[in-house]
Amino acid sequence: MRQVRRLAYRTRHALRRPPPPRWRAPALYGLLIVATLSLLGASLHIAKSTGLTERARFAAMDQLVATTDQLGMQIRDIFSEGRQRTSAGEIYRILEPYYGQNILAVDIAAIQQRLQSLPWVREATVTRQFPDRLRTTLVEHRPIALWQPNVGQPNVGHLTSDLPASGPALVSDQGDIIQVSAVSPYRHLPILSGADAPAAAADLLRLVGGEPSLVRLVTGAERIDSRRWNVFIDGRIEIRLPERDAAAAWHRLARLHGEQSLLTRAVEAVDLRLDDRVIVRLSDEVLNPAGRPTASLRPGQRT
Repeated sequence: MRQVRRLAYRTRHALRRPPPPRWRAPALYGLLIVATLSLLGASLHIAKSTGLTERARFAAMDQLVATTDQLGMQIRDIFSEGRQRTSAGEIYRILEPYYGQNILAVDIAAIQQRLQSLPWVREATVTRQFPDRLRTTLVEHRPIALWQPNVGQPNVGHLTSDLPASGPALVSDQGDIIQVSAVSPYRHLPILSGADAPAAAADLLRLVGGEPSLVRLVTGAERIDSRRWNVFIDGRIEIRLPERDAAAAWHRLARLHGEQSLLTRAVEAVDLRLDDRVIVRLSDEVLNPAGRPTASLRPGQRT
């Protein structure tokens, strides 16, 4: 009986005991998480400082390569697309060493870098196609002009032995210099000069292309003080364009040529830098004893 009373007394007092604070459980869980993360961080630091993580990574990679080799995942086919001017031999010399290698082990970035070192290649993309194929896609430079560095007025329209020692260079539509030495197949392109002519070449060709009747007559251009262009027509007439609103001046020249056949006459230079007139300098064929005449044409005026 006494034991029953004692048990009842303990039970009654236990029921009266206050519950634990609400913050205790979250605090205990937080301390456990912090301790676990600290232990994990210390383990990783020790593993990294002793080289265990690198060795483990290489061991895992070696095991993966060995496993995929057993599954036949060696490179057996390499496809290349986008090649136009790049020779097949150049591409073969870069890609041939990768035949037979494990498709996971090849360095894609290194292949792309080697392909982009080719003169005609502007951009290269290499992708894996499992289980045993690599595909390369090339984007090549598109040549739009020739550039004669360190030359004042270009030899407009013709490539001769009088070119500078460095020789003419091909300019791409992105303003890049295409590092090829054989430029003779591109002698039909306009010849540019001036320090920053390559960077501005695409804008110039868009400008002159706005007049189909004139664009086929353009043989070259000179960049003046990084501000404006002198365009050469038919290898003999210098067209001086203004710094601003060159397109309007070019359209004005097209109208004059259409109305008066200006560019078929004995003209040496046409100055379009003034808004209200066109200054024409005649060639030696029409010299008079007083010297070289010039004609100033106002809008609507005929020669």
